[in-house]
Amino acid sequence: MADEMTASPPDAAAAFLKQWHKTTTSTVHVFQEEAGPYKKIELHDFKFLGKNFQSQTYVGTKNGARVAGTEHTGAGVCAEFRDILFKAQEFIFRSYAAEVRSKGETPSESGFTQWCNIGVVSGWQFRSRQHSKGAAIDLDPKTNPYVPTGKTSDPKGALGGEQHAALNGETLGDIRQACLGTYANAFRLVYGEKMAVDAMSHDIKDDTALAYEAMLKVHYAVVVYSQLAFLTTKDNRLDGSFGIGRPLGPETEPGSFLRTLKESGPLVKGKPDADLQKQFNTIRDDYENLRLGMVYGKLKAASPGHMNSGAIWEQATRDPCYGFLTIRKEIAVGLRAAGCRWGAMDFGAAQNGDMMHFDKKWAIEQIAHSDDPNADGLLYVQK
Repeated sequence: MADEMTASPPDAAAAFLKQWHKTTTSTVHVFQEEAGPYKKIELHDFKFLGKNFQSQTYVGTKNGARVAGTEHTGAGVCAEFRDILFKAQEFIFRSYAAEVRSKGETPSESGFTQWCNIGVVSGWQFRSRQHSKGAAIDLDPKTNPYVPTGKTSDPKGALGGEQHAALNGETLGDIRQACLGTYANAFRLVYGEKMAVDAMSHDIKDDTALAYEAMLKVHYAVVVYSQLAFLTTKDNRLDGSFGIGRPLGPETEPGSFLRTLKESGPLVKGKPDADLQKQFNTIRDDYENLRLGMVYGKLKAASPGHMNSGAIWEQATRDPCYGFLTIRKEIAVGLRAAGCRWGAMDFGAAQNGDMMHFDKKWAIEQIAHSDDPNADGLLYVQK
């Protein structure tokens, strides 16, 4: 990684971090697909970026039925990852403290919490991969989704984003290419210039701050672009019944699409209404295409699918009006400097784009664990 931070002692003003780093523990099973002997780990819950970890509950089943008295609840991360997050939090605090002191202000616990501006911290989850071992965190999943990334000049293929095993490569490539096209359209309209082909394409060798700033510029363009034609929702997780296009109303209504565009100044200055309507049609279609890259859950094959894509969502989608990157730059820099992978740029060209996700790629053997022989042959499932 290009980022380095000096591991100097925590700032004296961060004495409250000692309280934040006091942990409570719980012991949970490591997720697996079939019944049998289970691995178990001890989780450590503490305050990270001003929030405690979300908890999850799972229960034992036998022959498809729940078994009474087998419910387990846990929250936090494994001890090994806890220590990395402690270091990251100290790095992040120093960035905050330097900023507020430069303004003649005094760092504080409440100020740090507000500055971090994180609503949800999720660690261990009863599902596969690094979360199952308590070696990963997600920050504000609603507004930092797993989105396609890559170079706009790439052929269909390694364009980042979730894998969605139910889809064939051509369908997935079409969806990813449409998302990259939307970023480019938004960038051109908002900034009046062509988006760099690698604006969303970054890897493990890149400097975190520079990569973040490039992606944030695209994020901001998507937010402005989407909100020119669409109202944000109260809850930004949209269901499958949401129809194509959500214009604000006819031109004569306050807040209409044409009125909004006309008031946006240099973005569309001097364009006739007919051209503005064409612009709305493009934004509408781009907005709906981008929803396929911002799903909540998984995509599944469908004919013709949403926007004739050959796919539809299992559960819901996030709202592109909120963009895809609301985590502060200093948080991403601090976590990566402490040794974490960031899903936005450290997963490889084919899978980058998990904006919410930071982890350590550890095998269970690298994490302290115990064994449950599971003599009753239970299969544990998320409640």
